[in-house]
Amino acid sequence: MKYLSNHMYDVIKVLTPVTLPNKDLGGISRHPKELHVIVNRVIKQTELVSNEPLMPGTLLILRKGHRVCDLMIYSENFNLYLIQISIQSYMDHDKKILHLTDKLKKTEKTVIEFYMDLCQKSDGIQQFAKVKPSDLRNVETRLPKGVYYVYVSMSNSSVRKTTSCFTNPVVLVRQDDLGGALGALWELYKNEF
Repeated sequence: MKYLSNHMYDVIKVLTPVTLPNKDLGGISRHPKELHVIVNRVIKQTELVSNEPLMPGTLLILRKGHRVCDLMIYSENFNLYLIQISIQSYMDHDKKILHLTDKLKKTEKTVIEFYMDLCQKSDGIQQFAKVKPSDLRNVETRLPKGVYYVYVSMSNSSVRKTTSCFTNPVVLVRQDDLGGALGALWELYKNEF
């Protein structure tokens, strides 16, 4: 079923469990080994920026050309997943986790601030505390609690163990993980773009 919520978004109602492997940039599993989310609606962004709050269970397909991310999931368990998808490996891509601190033009907020601010609990209460300057300075080594940066790569390459990127909080999903990880949502995303 497809519903038009307003001029900013096209909304598709779904109920889909998503399991993401929790791997570092070297492809090594972290604890917990999997991150579980439930998406109950998919929204395709039709304009650059909307300050409309997002409810738990929302997958937002961002407009082409977004600064850092392609998808954003605000899960039913109140975690935020900022997702970048590329044919390149993480190390070869020009946008990385540090770019979450880039400012969005129309809002003057950083990418991470903007999407954290949109997340509300079902009762309309803000889910995340305001982003602190220390959060922005340390984004390459840690993200605020409940926030994940997921890099989905069509490449099956990983970073060598000697690289300092292992302190990086990026969750790596490689091509060989995709079918099980995103399931029907991956098919929807591929068809849209």
